[in-house]
Amino acid sequence: MENTRFEQPAEERLTPETAPKLSYREYRNPGGDLIPLFHCSSLEAAEDGGQQLLQALEHCEQQVVGVDCIRLVDGAGKSGAAIASMQFAVLGPKGCIIIIHPFLFPAKDNDTAGLPRSIITIFSSSEILKVGHGALEIGDSIHECFGIEGHAFFELGHTHSRIQEKTLLAHGYHDTNAQAQSVGTCQTMAWGGVDELIFSYLAKRLDRDMRKGPWHTVPMTEEMM
Repeated sequence: MENTRFEQPAEERLTPETAPKLSYREYRNPGGDLIPLFHCSSLEAAEDGGQQLLQALEHCEQQVVGVDCIRLVDGAGKSGAAIASMQFAVLGPKGCIIIIHPFLFPAKDNDTAGLPRSIITIFSSSEILKVGHGALEIGDSIHECFGIEGHAFFELGHTHSRIQEKTLLAHGYHDTNAQAQSVGTCQTMAWGGVDELIFSYLAKRLDRDMRKGPWHTVPMTEEMM
């Protein structure tokens, strides 16, 4: 049976005085299908969301999760309150986007666990690659706020640039001989596929619509991309 417990639109639960409006461009799986989006404002719903992510990864050849987060300027208060929202995206046949809002968790939730077991599994696993713009800083923030030792965080901005350089080198082979041209073409196709996946994460991050409240967000610029 389909679990719809955490599908309620964020706008129906978050007030303008306490949270920004979170919206997304049209995320699509490689096949062209829209990716379902879920908001989780309780520890129980976030556990369901984490399980949804893990199930989506079972249908993916590569264990890759796109990550993003929004931090509060003033992190004073209950444990983990410095992180307002965390976003996870899995692209694939059963892809999904999960947004959890730790600062909305009841105090008792923050006092006991802070984050659900499924989300901790994703962060701490060295088999699941966490990728995104500023992913290393996100990993540091998770450790700082929740005491979770994260593994396998990769910065996509640097990776994107390196792959573009490798693609240019591959194109350079075309000026030599037929054998080198064949090698260059194969490398270009291989790196191009990875580059397309990376760019899909970089180009489709959270759209931040600022409202009242102590929020600080830095939108991604074309230069950063």
